[in-house]
Amino acid sequence: MSAPVMTRDQAAAAVRAAVAERDAIQANLLARARQFVADHTTRAASYDQFKAVMAGQRGFLIAQWCRQAECEAAIKAETKATVRCIPMEMQTAPGRCVRCDAPSPGEVYFAQAY
Repeated sequence: MSAPVMTRDQAAAAVRAAVAERDAIQANLLARARQFVADHTTRAASYDQFKAVMAGQRGFLIAQWCRQAECEAAIKAETKATVRCIPMEMQTAPGRCVRCDAPSPGEVYFAQAY
C-alpha cells in the first residue's frame, strides 16, 4: 500500500497551514511569557519596599541604582539580589539610588538567583 500522493498545490497549502499554526503557537507563547514577566515584576521606590519584595516574592524588581559596585555588593549581601539587566531602551528619569540615595542615572532590574 502506498502513501497518498499530493499535488504541488496541496503540498503548498499543507505547508502554509503548518506555518500558520506554528506562528499562532509562537505568538501565544510570547504573549504568555510577556504576561508572566509583567505579573512577576515589581517597582520599588524605597529600600524597605525593596527588601520586603525580595523577602516575600520571586521575580524581577525595578529600582533606581547609583551604578556603584559597593552599593550593589551591599544590596546583594542584604537581600541576595543582584542587577540582572540595565535596560538601554527603557526611558526612565534620573533619580536617587534605592539603597544609598546617591544620584542614579536610571532604573535597573534586580532579581535573586534561584
